[in-house]
Amino acid sequence: MFKNPLTAKELDSFDVIVMDPPRTGATAISQNFKNTKKINQIVYISCNPSTFVRDAKYITEAGFKIVEIDVVDQFTYTHHLELIANIVRA
Repeated sequence: MFKNPLTAKELDSFDVIVMDPPRTGATAISQNFKNTKKINQIVYISCNPSTFVRDAKYITEAGFKIVEIDVVDQFTYTHHLELIANIVRA
């Protein structure tokens, strides 16, 4: 994901993108959404709220909006959680 992030042209061959990046996030790919036209929906799964917020900023600046976020307490009695965001083209 980091050595060879998908380009805008590669991303634009899909209607829907499902992302589940590592804790460090997916900044390079998130920045490439600004040059896409065909993607209608992004499902972003994150185990790090801080990197999700950073990447979501790039995605929303690219013309998408977050329509739903769910928090999943997958690891009870720990501080870890998962976020699942439904993001659509505005």
